[in-house]
Amino acid sequence: MPGSQQFQQHEQLMQVMMMMMMMMQNQDLTREIDALRRAKEDSERQMEADNAALRREQDGLRGDLESILRELQNILDTKMGLELEIAAYRKLLEGEENRSVTTYVFHRVILS
Repeated sequence: MPGSQQFQQHEQLMQVMMMMMMMMQNQDLTREIDALRRAKEDSERQMEADNAALRREQDGLRGDLESILRELQNILDTKMGLELEIAAYRKLLEGEENRSVTTYVFHRVILS
């Protein structure tokens, strides 16, 4: 039986060694999981910071766009006013030209 006892001790030693290897693997995997979790949390924090920066930039751009649209509307209103004023002056000039031509023709007819 001494051989059998040695065999059992050897088997127990192998089991202890296997358990130690599995514990070491477990510790390695636990460290890897922790590292991955920290990396994920860091990435999430960075994404949140990036999203906040993008939202601020978007708000700024939206304000810029609204300002540009107001300015464009003012320019278009001014343009429309100037076009109406030009049309009114053109009509006055055409009326003056017609009156001048009519007066000229009238004087030519009377003087002839």
